[in-house]
This record gives sequence, structure tokens and C-alpha cells, in this order.
Amino acid sequence: MGYFAPLIFSVVTMGLLALFSSQASVTAINSTQAKSRNDGQAFLAYRDAVMSYWQNNPGFIGVIPNNVLLSTGRPFSTDFLQRVGNVIVNTGGRNGRAIICYGTFNQSVAFEAAQAAGNDASFGVSSGPTWSSVAVGLGNTSILLPTLILPGNIVSVITLDL
Repeated sequence: MGYFAPLIFSVVTMGLLALFSSQASVTAINSTQAKSRNDGQAFLAYRDAVMSYWQNNPGFIGVIPNNVLLSTGRPFSTDFLQRVGNVIVNTGGRNGRAIICYGTFNQSVAFEAAQAAGNDASFGVSSGPTWSSVAVGLGNTSILLPTLILPGNIVSVITLDL
């Protein structure tokens, strides 16, 4: 039995290492999902802050500065604000507007934002001149963007005809 003790010890040690390694992978996946969910909810709050500003200033066209959005009382982090932007453009016709928020996040953040807003179809991913919604059940239809947003950015696009 003395000859097998080192072998048994090695097998048990390897098994424990594999178990802990597996647990670490699960924890990493869960923290990645939690980060996507948190970023998605922050992006939804950012879009809501932009919409709130526009509703109080319906004639506004352009970019709403982040310091103005911070004055709404929403606690956006500096890191988050460095990754997002917005633009409100005239879409022609009678006072048509497109309210676009965008950010340098991956598609899972857009999906989390859409789900947090009840499967809102206004959240998606830019392909440059077009974007596709990430809402469940819509497929992968490309929709023309009223202004160019860098490919790969997540977006929220709301078009209004006033």
C-alpha cells in the first residue's frame, strides 16, 4: 500500500484541481453575465435620460452633453460615460426626429437592455449605415440608420414623426 500512496495522493490532488478550475470557470461566466446585465440596465437608463431631456426640449437637435445628463440625478460611472454617446437628428418631413444612443459594448449588453425594457425592439447593433434589433422574435432585419454609427456599436434608435 505504501507504494500506491503517492499515486493516490496525485490522483486526488488532480481531481480537486480540476474541480476548483471548473468552479472558477463558472464564476467567471456568471460575473461576465452580471456585468452584461448591469451594463444593459445602465444603457437603458442612459437612453431614458436622453429621452427625458428631449421630451423637455422637443426642438433640440444635436448631441446632449454628458454633464447635462448627469444633472438628471442618474448615477452613471465615468467609465460608462466614456463608452456611450447620443445624437438627435432631423429625419426630414414635418419635424421628424431620430433619437440615437450608442455605445462600445458587445451585443449581449444590447440584448440585456432590450430585455430589461420588456423586449424593446429599439435596441440593437450597428453595422455602419444600418442596424439590426436584438429583440427576441424579430429576426435579423437591417434597418437604415439616420446617421452613421460605427459598426459593432450597440444602439437604441427611436424615430418620431411629430
